Amino acid sequence: VSMDFSHMEDAVYGGDLENDQELLAELEALAGGGIAASAAPVRRPAAPAAPPARRAPAPVAAAPPPPKRQAPAQRELCAADLERALRADVADADADDAQLEDGLEDELAALMGEEEEVEEAPRPPPIPARSAPAAPPPSATPPALPPRGSSTAAAAPAAHPHQQAGYLRRLGDHYAKMQKAETNELKANRYKRSVDKCRELEKRAAAGRPVDAAEIPLAPPGFAEAAPAAAAAAPPAPAARPAASVPTPAAPEPAAVGDPKMQQIKQLLTRRRDLFVANAKAAVAAKDKAAAQEYVAASKQFDEAIGALDAASAEDIDPAEIPPSPPPYRKKITMEAATFEEGLQKRKARFDEMAADCKAKGDDRRCRMHQRAAASYADAIKAASRGQTVEVSDLPPYPDFPPLPKQQPTSAATAAVAARPKPPAAAPSSSSIAASVAAAAARSGVSDQLAFVMERQRQFKVAALAAKNAGNMELAKKYLTDAKGFDRMIQACNAGLNVDISKTPIPPQVSTSKATLQPHVEGESQRASTSDDRDAILATLEKDLITQVTVAENNRLRFTRLGDVAKVRQFEEWAKTAKQDLILVREVARRGGLRTPQFHREQRLIPSADFFPDLAEDVMEMTIINAVDVPLPAGYESEHANLYVKYTLPYPTDAPQTGKTKYAAGSRSPNWNETIVLQIGSKKARGSKLMRVLKRLPLKLEVYQKGGFLRSDKLIGTGECKLDGLETKAEVEEGAPLKEGRKATGGVVSARVRVREPLGDTKGAARTINWLVIDV
Repeated sequence: VSMDFSHMEDAVYGGDLENDQELLAELEALAGGGIAASAAPVRRPAAPAAPPARRAPAPVAAAPPPPKRQAPAQRELCAADLERALRADVADADADDAQLEDGLEDELAALMGEEEEVEEAPRPPPIPARSAPAAPPPSATPPALPPRGSSTAAAAPAAHPHQQAGYLRRLGDHYAKMQKAETNELKANRYKRSVDKCRELEKRAAAGRPVDAAEIPLAPPGFAEAAPAAAAAAPPAPAARPAASVPTPAAPEPAAVGDPKMQQIKQLLTRRRDLFVANAKAAVAAKDKAAAQEYVAASKQFDEAIGALDAASAEDIDPAEIPPSPPPYRKKITMEAATFEEGLQKRKARFDEMAADCKAKGDDRRCRMHQRAAASYADAIKAASRGQTVEVSDLPPYPDFPPLPKQQPTSAATAAVAARPKPPAAAPSSSSIAASVAAAAARSGVSDQLAFVMERQRQFKVAALAAKNAGNMELAKKYLTDAKGFDRMIQACNAGLNVDISKTPIPPQVSTSKATLQPHVEGESQRASTSDDRDAILATLEKDLITQVTVAENNRLRFTRLGDVAKVRQFEEWAKTAKQDLILVREVARRGGLRTPQFHREQRLIPSADFFPDLAEDVMEMTIINAVDVPLPAGYESEHANLYVKYTLPYPTDAPQTGKTKYAAGSRSPNWNETIVLQIGSKKARGSKLMRVLKRLPLKLEVYQKGGFLRSDKLIGTGECKLDGLETKAEVEEGAPLKEGRKATGGVVSARVRVREPLGDTKGAARTINWLVIDV
């Protein structure tokens, strides 16, 4: 059966299409853009050899039309016009795809509305009858879109981009001014990014494309103009499309919702706001109104910043500019003491008050702790009132109080010391010797070191000036270089650090030449018992003074190596006085007419150097040195050795202190040289209990071979070091033979133990000598 379609057009539209006025009116409306919004779209004929083309949009008065989109104003649409329009649409679609690749998601709705008709033409509604061309389609068919070029579709979004363009232009100019005036490079770079962002969004808005409010940089505080309502509102959603079209995309969400960086910034702001709130609560509890108001104001600023994150961009926020976390709140006590004693009394009163509060609450432990602190300050107050030096570092600190004023000697004590003549020293008792040794070790503090180092530097500068005046420029430069070397040590002392005075050079004023220690006075010392022999008396005086200079110099060097500044200065003073007396005796011997100087002898205390001021009173320093010829278990060679030492100090008896050294591999005679600090308690707390334990129980050193896979560690032998020698000595070093029970296994393990001072009676820690003093 053959079908003839040649008369289909005549059956639908009539026979005379060229003179059909109704059809010509519809075609004229398509060409000129005069279709009403309520009229249904009419299917237009397509060129025979061209693919289906889109309808040409009518120009919009409010926004500039895209290029090459204006349909020809002819009555008849030829194939060339349709192809030209198609090429323009394809070029526009390619440009839109490029914008999508750049991440401009806010144009997705507009692009989809244009490209959908090219790729997937919607099914047209049923062709209306000629008698009713404007009738709507049946209800089962989706309603048709209004024409894209009509004023109804374009009026809503047309005004917003232009308002945004003006706002963005003013905002960009304001940021540009701030960038030029800013001297901080980081802030200037951030302002530049805001300027670039404003210019980019301004171009987009000027082109008629919508701009998302979340992309607009926040207005700075100096920018008085508020953002227009169009910037705060989301871009209008595109009109509904037929059923075959792609669904309208949702409006873009703010950047802070899914941006990990914004989430981190929000968490940081929240955490720091909570710290300010906690400090505000603490200030309210302490009745500190001023501090509470400051913390509350700061926390409100953080709340405002957290609320503004939804409209901000992560690029515009610099985490380095967020205020730092506040320190924990402490109530400030502005009562600064005028004198050193007043500061001690205020601290004692504070500890007494806290002890009373703890006692009222039933906290006996804290009550006793505060009472001990108050007792320490009471002793310090008594010592300060007697004119004695108080070691502030030994007192319990209280952080809310300002620093103590510098202690000044009292006028009564100073006058008494100045008026009191220097009596001959009496024979010291054992208790005074022990107190002197303990005091000498305690005075080696940072303040003493600072004074000592500054005095050394001054002496070198004086020596440099004297050498320059004498014309010896090389020696003057050497002394000046030595003086400059003390600058770093002075800086360290000012920072509260200890310095090693054993490495300081000796100034020429302190050093003694060998020629000075040679006898110059001739006379027989055995005849010095007869007071009429002048030369013999002077020779004996010279010999005794030379001995005293030598003793003072040797002790000065010993205590310099130990770092005891107080004893170094004491023996320097002794040596200086002895050398002056020696010069006087030699001058009297050189001049024959002078009478023999008067003299007397006194007993002076020479402290022993057997103590270590670098150690605290309550610690014991143990150094496990090495082991020699350790026998390995069966099957092990020397290269398999992997030895360590496990130590046990039997004090305190209820909880002995244990530990082990690091591993030493590859040798049967390993060297560890590992130092361990053990706690033995203060002298007052331990009493004589520690010494009784050390006399009864030794220090146990167990040597182990480390086991391998599925093998436990193997005990090779145990060495026992006796520490009872610490009763009279501050250092004990011993090599203990290794044993397995009572059987010797071979090998020796060595250890060295040090304490600050001997643990027993220290009467043997010092000695007395007869010291010659010349009476001038």
